[in-house]
Amino acid sequence: MHNKLDVMGRSRFWLAHLALMRSLASFWNWLAHRLAWPYVELLIRLWIAKLFFFFGVRELMHWDNGLQLR
Repeated sequence: MHNKLDVMGRSRFWLAHLALMRSLASFWNWLAHRLAWPYVELLIRLWIAKLFFFFGVRELMHWDNGLQLR
């Protein structure tokens, strides 16, 4: 009987510990989405804009090659 109570006591401890960890993970997930995601999205958009810009400049500088591709 003593072993059964000891196991239940330990399982309650781990369940409480997991609940705390879940709430901390939820908080960090919320924080990352609210604070970091707009900057990550901006960096992705700037990277794509850079690609379009450099490909466009290259095609303008080598207009004859660009016309041959079409």
